[in-house]
Amino acid sequence: MAADWIGPFSPNEFLKELMPITDEVLGQMRQDVKFSLPVHKDDAQVESHLYELFEKTIRDYELSSKFKFFIIVDDKSKGGDIAYRPDGGFKELSSMLVPTCDYNTRAKTQTTEGLDPADETSKESAGQGQDERKAFNWSQDGLVVVFKKFYSLDPFWSTSAIEKAAASRKGDKKNMPVTFPKLTDSALKVRGQLAIYANYAFTYQHRTHLFQLLVCGRHARFLFWDHSGAIVSDSFDYVQQPLLLAEFFWRYNYMTPAARGWDASVKLANPDQKKKFATAVKQLLKNMKDPKHPQYNLPHADHTLDEHHPVFKITVVDDVTGMPVDVLVQRPFFRSHSALGRATRGYIAYHPTQRILMFLKDTWRVDHNRLIPERTLCRQLVEAEVPFVPQIIWGGDVLVNEERGITRCLKWAAAQTLPVGLGHPRVLVQHRMLSKLAYPVTSAPNSSVMVKGFRDSIVAMDKAKELCNLVHRDISIGNIMLTGDKDCKGILADWDHAGKAEPPVGVAP
Repeated sequence: MAADWIGPFSPNEFLKELMPITDEVLGQMRQDVKFSLPVHKDDAQVESHLYELFEKTIRDYELSSKFKFFIIVDDKSKGGDIAYRPDGGFKELSSMLVPTCDYNTRAKTQTTEGLDPADETSKESAGQGQDERKAFNWSQDGLVVVFKKFYSLDPFWSTSAIEKAAASRKGDKKNMPVTFPKLTDSALKVRGQLAIYANYAFTYQHRTHLFQLLVCGRHARFLFWDHSGAIVSDSFDYVQQPLLLAEFFWRYNYMTPAARGWDASVKLANPDQKKKFATAVKQLLKNMKDPKHPQYNLPHADHTLDEHHPVFKITVVDDVTGMPVDVLVQRPFFRSHSALGRATRGYIAYHPTQRILMFLKDTWRVDHNRLIPERTLCRQLVEAEVPFVPQIIWGGDVLVNEERGITRCLKWAAAQTLPVGLGHPRVLVQHRMLSKLAYPVTSAPNSSVMVKGFRDSIVAMDKAKELCNLVHRDISIGNIMLTGDKDCKGILADWDHAGKAEPPVGVAP
């Protein structure tokens, strides 16, 4: 993340550009909002008192009609494989399914576009019976608020500090830019915390982007994340400028789910779909334990039916036929561990119409004219009769209302002439593919099958170069797969880094 913090963005522009609602809805927000600071002699307790004051202010001034503002007051809510809990935020997905806020009578209608609130799974997804004030679930809850008790713990420089530092530079350093992130140990830790929370949200949820709020003493910053980077607003004093912070909460409540970052091509599964999905996956897990069955082992497949993850229905649109298909997924058995970049996730997916299990690859591909989309490239390989390559059944860029899912923070950074880090962040496009289930070569039952898998992958590389002038460029043990049936064959997977082979030196292309 060192080079991927983009800012400082004007707080007013942040609200207008990144958090759209109508002027009519914005005009309904109370204009007498006031935020205050806790008064306590023991500094060690100031941060927890900030939580309480924010919760009270949001409630008293009716800033959140749709979502319950939660605070974490102890560590008892930890569960599953989740090691981190934010300080506070909105119980978002569960609130959209089951109303939990009874202190605002102004807006009773729940906005649930793209989330299918009629599902009978709502009570389970909402975590009924838990202490709503403490319970947190990364797969369901939305906006994250990070509290720090002192302004000195702000991990970024303000605009005024940057301008002052730039004006004081002399000689050879006069034209050198001033870095936006602070380079102190405490600043690195706070930014690391923000990045970890973003990573968990992107990993456990189906999102195109997300928002965060950072509170350091009496100053606050807004953050917008997508897989290309993080836009950070300038800091402001919310005690002196309370309407800025109030507007942030208000806008967040009244934006559509898609504007808040929820993937509009994903909906919660209904009870019947959940039951069918669980039955199919349990049978697969049973087969993998049966030595007489031709199925091989799929690592972490047993994580799929994780109760901390709801079952979702995902729409995949094929870029050849233009036809959509819906499949059911739960927890990914493979996922990347970074908030930025391709963010690849691998799912066991169930096709409810054909009643078969498939492999779903959900990733964000680099949008570059020299990189061929993986779905397109795999189709070229199959059409050229290259053997031992993935047979993609459906796939292409994710389309919502006929528009591609694409990262946007670099576009907004360019419009505001904000400096972009030295890491040269890239524009990414959401991409999905459905294929038959395959198994890692390391799950081969004997050395003969393993050697066959390696041999077939070498043949695939050779024929791809010969017939399509393509090189894989990402060979690893994890990309060599097996079909797992009686006539087991190798498959060379993950062609998303592939490209045209460069001609030999001295030979015309």
